[in-house]
Amino acid sequence: VLIQGSYREGGLFELAWVKSERGGRIDFWNFDPNILYRQTFWTLVIGGFINYSFTYGINQAQIQRALSAKTLRDAQLAYWLNIPGCIAFILLPGLVGILLYARYQFCDPIVSGRIAKRDQLVPLYVMDVLSEDLPGFPGLFVAMLFSGSLSTISSTLNGLGAVITRDFVQPLYFDRFR
Repeated sequence: VLIQGSYREGGLFELAWVKSERGGRIDFWNFDPNILYRQTFWTLVIGGFINYSFTYGINQAQIQRALSAKTLRDAQLAYWLNIPGCIAFILLPGLVGILLYARYQFCDPIVSGRIAKRDQLVPLYVMDVLSEDLPGFPGLFVAMLFSGSLSTISSTLNGLGAVITRDFVQPLYFDRFR
């Protein structure tokens, strides 16, 4: 989506980025401490710190992954190796958002009635832009979305099953026979 969209919008950093800056969508240097603004430097730094403290500090799935490492050093290495993927996980959707803004800045698909909610914007973009040059790509895109969501759900259910078995079933049935 990012590569083909950049090609179709005239380049990510040439045209799409400039359109987003002119439209007021990119403002890295807003140091206003007012918490009512949607995105300032402070809300992103403080909010990002709180979000990732939760994600890597007390999230059951992350703790289970860390505890499955053989040594503390291996767990720490796994967390450090996760940083580039985490940065990409933040940057890539933001860059796709810049392409979406460049495409739909003068014709809001919600106002025009093409979509009902904002979370339908990326699939609309895939249908509008990528289906023309890459037939079959929208189907592949939907398959990737389902694959990713099912993978996440199965991992979460697996972790939940392990926690329930270890914390509730084992003390009730197995510990009393010792």
